[in-house]
Amino acid sequence: MRPAALICLLALCTPLLAKDKVKKAPAPVPAASAAPSPWGDWVEKDFPFFSSVLDARDAGQGFPKDNLTPRGLILNLGHNLWACFDTDLLRIACIWEGEPGKPPVTPEALAPGSYHVAGQKTKDGQEYLPKPVGRIIYGTGPYAGWMIAVQIPVIDPRSPTPSPEEVGRGPLPYGHFKAVGLGIEGPVLEYEVGGADVEETLKVVSGSRGLSIMRVITVKPSDKTIYLARQPTVLRPFPASAKTQSFTDSLGVVPAPQTTANASKAPAWSETLDTKATLANDPDAYVVDDI
Repeated sequence: MRPAALICLLALCTPLLAKDKVKKAPAPVPAASAAPSPWGDWVEKDFPFFSSVLDARDAGQGFPKDNLTPRGLILNLGHNLWACFDTDLLRIACIWEGEPGKPPVTPEALAPGSYHVAGQKTKDGQEYLPKPVGRIIYGTGPYAGWMIAVQIPVIDPRSPTPSPEEVGRGPLPYGHFKAVGLGIEGPVLEYEVGGADVEETLKVVSGSRGLSIMRVITVKPSDKTIYLARQPTVLRPFPASAKTQSFTDSLGVVPAPQTTANASKAPAWSETLDTKATLANDPDAYVVDDI
């Protein structure tokens, strides 16, 4: 046989051999199911608070469509009720009733997402963000929770970012969040508005109608009038006064649960813990405080 004829014959046979090889390839072996994680939940069930982004833009009819909190404190109110406090705008961004056996927010953030699945990363953009798990009871839009002058409707007074869709603009120009403490009835929020020190507690009160979610606000003595934005068109003034002023507001009522899970609000610890700190004096954007 001539060499040219042999080459042509091999060329014709190669596709047949490849086709026959594909037919005889073994079926893929199914991947083994992932082993149960040896770790507990990222959020401890009885811990009073934790920080998280919260995306409540899909809360449904009757709720704001732009309710996104870049820096929120998730507060454990007991009775499987949760609240998000926006530490930038000083507002109660969202309150919801959780689902039994599930965490209060979806594990989309980096820390909870990679806690059980090592190496898991967060995705870019605003589409995959932690969302409240359960039934939303209360929500506000991204406007200031407090004002130092009457302006209706209440807006976000911060300067816009170069990208309008980005809502992380930092604190209010006339107020800032200071700390979160732990009281007998739950977390105590501490912040400053127009030079006035404010303390706020969310508590759940049981009544004939069910569980009432109450917002208790205490404004320390101040020489300026400040305004609580209860709604975009409803302001509650706290006049300048040498006395401490208090105000209690109801944010919603839910039916009393059949179980008492997550109902206890006893202090997480009985001893007082004292710490010392040396704060940095540099005006830079990034500093180190020694605690």
